[in-house]
Amino acid sequence: MTQTVGFDQVITYARMLGITSDLDRNCSLALGASVVTPLEICSAYGVFAAEGVRAEPMAIVRITESDGFEEGGIIEDNRPVTNQVLSTQTAETMSEMFRATVVSGTGYAARPVPNSHGKTGTTSDDRDAWFIGYTPELVTAVWVGNDNYTPMKGVWGGNVCAPVWTAFMRKAIAIHKREMQEQTEKGDQKTPKTEPGSREIPRPKPYEQERTGGQAQRTVKICADSGLKATANCPNTYEATYDPGTEPSETCTIHPSTLAGRGPTGETTPSPAGSSTRPAADGPSAGPHRPGTSGQSGQYITVTICVDSGQLATRYCPETIPRTYRIEEAPKKGCKLHGPLR
Repeated sequence: MTQTVGFDQVITYARMLGITSDLDRNCSLALGASVVTPLEICSAYGVFAAEGVRAEPMAIVRITESDGFEEGGIIEDNRPVTNQVLSTQTAETMSEMFRATVVSGTGYAARPVPNSHGKTGTTSDDRDAWFIGYTPELVTAVWVGNDNYTPMKGVWGGNVCAPVWTAFMRKAIAIHKREMQEQTEKGDQKTPKTEPGSREIPRPKPYEQERTGGQAQRTVKICADSGLKATANCPNTYEATYDPGTEPSETCTIHPSTLAGRGPTGETTPSPAGSSTRPAADGPSAGPHRPGTSGQSGQYITVTICVDSGQLATRYCPETIPRTYRIEEAPKKGCKLHGPLR
C-alpha cells in the first residue's frame, strides 16, 4: 500500500498529524520502523479523537496568582493552537478501525474503558511495545522497552501496554470528569443573576482582550490540500477558526480561481527561472515539513504532476493536477506509469 500511494504521501500525512522526527523512505515505514517519541504519536492520534483537528502540544496550560481563579488572578492562560488537518470523514473512518482493534483485535485488553480506540505495536525481538489509545476525553500513549534497546521476552503491545493503558485511563478519565464538573460549577456560581427582562452583556476577561486585541476570532475556509485560503475551485475544504492576524494570508495555489498561467495542456507556464515560485511566509510554515526530514523550507514551486503516480506529468498522463511544493520536496522524476502505446 505504501508503494502504491507513494512514500512521500505517507510522510506528508505524518507531518500533518504532528510527526516531526526523521522518517525513512522505505516499505517498512508503514509498519512503524522509524523512531518517534511518545509525545509525537500522542499528538498524532489526538487528530483522530478530535475529528480531524490537531492541537499543538503545550506544557503549561495556566499560571495563576495565589488567589486562584478569582478575577484578576490569572497571569497566563494558554489556549491550544488548532488546525483542521484531516476531513471529519477521514478521521471517523480511522476511528472505526481503531475501535475494531479494541473490540475484536490485538487491543482487546482496552475494552473495559468505555468508547476506547487504539492500536498496538511491537518491533522486532520485542524491543519496543506500544499501545496508543484514546477516548473522546483523552489520548494516552504507553511505551515499554529497555533503555539500552536490548530485546525483551514475550512482551508486546497487546499483553503489556494495553493493560497499563486501561489501568491509567480508568483513573484519569474519572479525574478529568470531576475537574470538568468542578469548573462548570464554579462557572455557574460566578454567573450573576439578572432580573427578569434584563440582558447581561458578557465582558471578556483581561487576558482575552490582550490576546485578541478586542477583536473577535475569524472563521476561514481552508483548502485541505494546500492549507491556504480556499478558492471556488478547491474540491476539499474545511472551516478553521483563527485569532486575529494568525489566519493564512495567501489563496490556494493548487486550485486557483482562474486558469491563468496554465498552458493548453494543463502544464504550468514556466517563469524565467523555469518554474513558478513564491517566498515562504514569515514565521513557521503552515504546511508539512519536507518528507523524510524535520527541516524548514525556503521557497515554493508549482508543477504539474500525474494523479496516478505523483511524479512530474508527461504528455501521456491521462489526468494531471497542478500542485505546489517546497522546492526541496518537489518531485524530480517524470511519470513512468504512462507512455506511448507500443
